[in-house]
Order: sequence, then C-alpha cells, then structure tokens
Amino acid sequence: MDNQSAFTLMVQHLRTQGAPSMGDDRNCLYRHPDGVRRCAVGVLISTTEYNPLYENLSVEGLAGLESLQGIEVSLLRAMQSAHDLTALSVTGSEWAKRMEDQYVVIAKKFDLLVPLHPCGVPQATPQHTEVCQPA
Repeated sequence: MDNQSAFTLMVQHLRTQGAPSMGDDRNCLYRHPDGVRRCAVGVLISTTEYNPLYENLSVEGLAGLESLQGIEVSLLRAMQSAHDLTALSVTGSEWAKRMEDQYVVIAKKFDLLVPLHPCGVPQATPQHTEVCQPA
C-alpha cells in the first residue's frame, strides 16, 4: 500500500468511527476490545496479522508487518500522534473537529490529498468546523 492509499483509508475510517480508539484507562489502542474501534494505524493492520501484544508496541515496532509495507513510518507516526494526542486533549465531537485540522496538516507535510469529506467538502480546512455525521 502506498502513502496516499493508507492516508485515505485512515482518514475515512476515523471520520466514520467519529471517536478515538481508547481504553477505559484513556490509553489509545490500535484495536479496541469492542472489536469495532481502531486507531489510525490499527485500521491498516489485517485481522490475520493483529496480535493483542501489539498494543504495547510503538508504530516503529510494527513497521515490519506485511499490512504496513510501502507506507512511510513517519506518516504512520504522524497519524498515530494526531489520533492519540487529540484524544487526550479533547472529547466528544470536538475530537472529530480537531482531527480535520490534523488531516490537513499531515496531508501538506507528506504531499497527500485529504479525501472527500462525508459532508461533500472537497477537503477539510481549518475554517470547516462543522463535522457532519456520515450517512
């Protein structure tokens, strides 16, 4: 998978999910025990490759996984940091709004395109503060 494909999948997943993947202890998780929520990097890890022990590893520790081949580790780290730090600083719908700003920053840094927003906005911008609910 290349950077653009990975970025698009991560952004679309987080927008649809609408909330971070966090445990009760407020630690971010690649894959939540509910089996549904995943962080940006967690959504890229195939079900057959996933191991609960990965929860204790940094993104660099997962770089050898087949699912993550072809994706720059620095992009994975940027998306993981955006997910985790935003989750620790805000809650509720504010998380989704702040993540929209992060997508723009990360896309610019890695020369990527922000995928179409579910509201139909070509790309999220700092001025776009209302986050819609996907259909």
